[in-house]
This record gives sequence, structure tokens and C-alpha cells, in this order.
Amino acid sequence: MMIDGQAVAGRAMFDAIEKVVLRALERRQEKDLDLLWYLWSGPRSPLFGKDRITTFERDFIEDEHTHHETKDPYFALIHEVGFCEKVLREFGVDPSRGLIVNGHVPVKIEKGESPLKRSGKAITIDGAFSEAYGDHGFTLVLESDRTLLAKHHHFESVESAIRDGVDIVPSVDVVRTWDKSRKMADTERGQELRCQVDLLERLIEAYRNNDLRQIM
Repeated sequence: MMIDGQAVAGRAMFDAIEKVVLRALERRQEKDLDLLWYLWSGPRSPLFGKDRITTFERDFIEDEHTHHETKDPYFALIHEVGFCEKVLREFGVDPSRGLIVNGHVPVKIEKGESPLKRSGKAITIDGAFSEAYGDHGFTLVLESDRTLLAKHHHFESVESAIRDGVDIVPSVDVVRTWDKSRKMADTERGQELRCQVDLLERLIEAYRNNDLRQIM
């Protein structure tokens, strides 16, 4: 994809896109705003993932043939182990442990779709309840020793919940288990906290050695 006059791909493409998006928020230059618009609904946008957006047709045209949106090849390729491992490596993730997660992607169970793809390395979830997609939703739950997929079922109404005590009780499936529980130190956030602790310890040491004097 051409961004700022350079052809970029893979993670470098997403890094370049992020710079343009942040720049568009601050400077609002027309060429940056054009890219922002294209990322939202463009047929080759790496963020949109479809050939067109049919919100207008769904709202105003009864004929369902006009509602069709064709997904790009990514949604077929995430069923392939080799493709998923290539994506995971591109983003610095161990392919033997990593999982690609796409949110805001409704799962049409009634048409045989499954949140967990055949590769076992990609999952699509959507926590919303929509009658058009079967009136259910999915949530991915991360625990220290396992990853769970919760399926939320039909919720009738607030009134029935209050009157009859009806609640949403999800059905839960285990997606991954780990022999050793993961700790905060094993995550990127843990590495950030460790760096902050190291800086504070160095600051304390500088005060103790009088290398850094307090200003009263």
C-alpha cells in the first residue's frame, strides 16, 4: 500500500498507517483525511476488509441482494496454519502460542460458522446482540492458565430480568490451556512495569549517592 509516497507492507504498513492517523487528528491535512476515509470503507483497506459497505442499502432497501458485502481473502486465509503463523511472526508473536483475534466480526452460527477457525490460531468474536446475526455474542476471556470463549445467549428484556430473575448465563469453551500459569512479568505490560521500577531504583540510588540533589 502506498503511504506517504512509499510502498509498505506487513507490520511496516500498519506502523505507517498509525502515523498518518495520529497526524490527521492533529493537522487535519486533506491527504491524511482522505486516507482516514479510505481506511474506513475502501475496498482495499487493510482495516475494513470488504469490497464495499452497504449500511445505506440495509437501512433503505428491502432487497437483501443489495446488502451483500464480499470479504477480502484475509478471512479465508486465517483458516490456514501457515498464513496465521506468518502474521504472528510479523508482529513479533511466538507462532506456537499466539492467537489472532478479530473483534467486531459477527459469527453466523446458523450458517455453519465458528468463532475459532480451522487453523486453531485465529478467532473472530463480537460481543453484541444482533437479531440479524442470531441474537448472540461472544467474549474472549484470558486467564493466567487458559483462554476461554464465552457464548452469550438471547436476552429478552430488562423487565423480564427484574420480574422473573432471567439472566444471561454464557456457555463457555476452553480455547487454550497452559502448563504453566502466565504472570504479569510474562506480558508486554509487565516489561513496561519492570522498566519503570528500574528507573525508580536508579533515581533512589542517585539521591542516596548525592549524584542528584533535591531542590528545596
